[in-house]
This record gives sequence, C-alpha cells and structure tokens, in this order.
Amino acid sequence: GRLNRPLQAFYPAALTHWAGHQKGGVRQPFENESGRPNGEQIKTPLVKRLESWAVRVTRDDAAPRIVFLVGGPGNGKTDAMEGCIGALNEALGEDSKLMDGFKRAFEIGLGQIPPRKVTVEPLGARSSALSLIHSVTLVQDATEPDPAQPNKLAEELLLDDLLEVLTAQSGDIYLCCVNRGILSNAARISQEDPQYSDLAQIITSVTESVTSKSTSTGCWPLESDNRIAIWPMDLESLVESSEKGEADSVAYEIFRGLLNDEKWKETCVAGERCPFCTNKRLLSKPSNLDGLIWLLKSYELVA
Repeated sequence: GRLNRPLQAFYPAALTHWAGHQKGGVRQPFENESGRPNGEQIKTPLVKRLESWAVRVTRDDAAPRIVFLVGGPGNGKTDAMEGCIGALNEALGEDSKLMDGFKRAFEIGLGQIPPRKVTVEPLGARSSALSLIHSVTLVQDATEPDPAQPNKLAEELLLDDLLEVLTAQSGDIYLCCVNRGILSNAARISQEDPQYSDLAQIITSVTESVTSKSTSTGCWPLESDNRIAIWPMDLESLVESSEKGEADSVAYEIFRGLLNDEKWKETCVAGERCPFCTNKRLLSKPSNLDGLIWLLKSYELVA
C-alpha cells in the first residue's frame, strides 16, 4: 500500500525513471532494477509467442532450436529474450537453475560491458525436458565484439556461432539479438569467404525473411529451415490489437497501469499546474485515452 512505499516511488516523481537516459528506460540483461519502469514485463505479442515456444521446445524435438530477434536498439529485444529464458526456466523446472546461471554470468562491475555470449547448461531439470535441452546460449547483442577474439568482426563471430550450433547436438538452443546490418554483412561475408560457404544460403534466407518486400517469406519458423525462427521487431506494435483479436492493445495495458490511483501521490505540490497530474486526470476519461492511442496508431502508420 501507499504507507509502505517511499515518496519517490509514486507518480509523478517516479515518471522520471521512464526516460531513456535513466535506469528504467534501458534494459540491462538480468538486472531487475533496469528497463521495466512499471516494475514488470509488458506482455507484448512477441513475449507471449516466446513463452509458447519455450514450453514447446522442452517437449517437442521438432521445435526451432535457433531464435533470432532482429531490430535496432531500444525495441525490446533484450527484455523479450530475458522473458524467454524465464519461461524456459519455468518449463524446465526451478531445479534447472537456468535463470540463476544467466544472472550470475551477467553480474558485471561498474564500467564493464555485458558478455557477448553466455552458455548455461540446465541442472536437475525434469528428465523429459533435459533430454531435449542440453544447453542454452544467449547472444544478447550480436553487434558487440568478443575481447577474447579481437581480430574477429561481429559478423564473423555470428557466422562462427551458426556453424557451431548447426553442427551441434540437437539439444543445444541458440538465442540471438541482432540488427539487419549485421545480418546483411554476414550474408555477404558468407558468399565471399570459403570457410563460411556452407552458411551462405541459410544466412541469406534469414536476412531476406526480415527484409521488407512485396512477397513476404515465412520467418517463424524459417520456410527453408525449420530449425530456425526469426522475429522482426518492427512487426511489433504497442498500439495495435493483439494477434488473438482482443480489443485492447498493449498501450491500454501500459496506460492503465500508469493511471492507477494507488501509484500516485494523494497531493502534488504543483497542484493544478502540474502537467503530469493534469494529463493523468484527462487520460482517466476513456474517450481521451482512446483518442491518444488512436493518434499514436495513426503516427505509427505514417512513420
């Protein structure tokens, strides 16, 4: 309740943590205090898709074993992948310690950068699931170099990863956050460098599946290789209704959480002159909230 929370935890003061340059605005891997300014993960259609995949991959050896989330910075790749690992941890059973393994790997000191790639082997998972999943590898940012291999380009590291995972045992899972530029450059390198020639068709198909064109290519799973599933992050919309045809978009979920009276100070020193409190009062009227989300949706279509 209100009595057990410090004043800075209430809106409008707490809204400052939503800014992109603040801790709440950018998700750091497996750091609970970052990137989720409302305190919990927003259940986007992608988050739900990854949760369903996590359950399936622990039960079905035909499920994709390689997952790419493709897009630029700030669109939720890290947060979605962390949620995916949490769902894997739940599907394997808490005894697997999968989440704990990743949290330990990403515990870094001030001024350090997170590791490019982390592999965790689940412990004590349910026997049926453990037979399907021997290890889980996460590349949280494929644009980053590897200090242990300073002469390797980010694109070459990605191709090395693919060579390794595609020839590994079927129980190895590979999760990767990457942008289109790295994929495109990796495709070019695979066509020019003989050591990556076996990957040329695969990486080209991955790149084409997330490239806007008149004829779309299936990407979940990849039409030409069902071991791979890809999701272009710019397909995600916070203002569109969900895949299941629900009337409310993710934006409504976010705003309703923001507008919750329990999260606001009972009085504000700025009174009626506070723009935050004024917006809160105006958006508490359903027609005003509908209008704002309609405006955001219209801008998204234009942009």
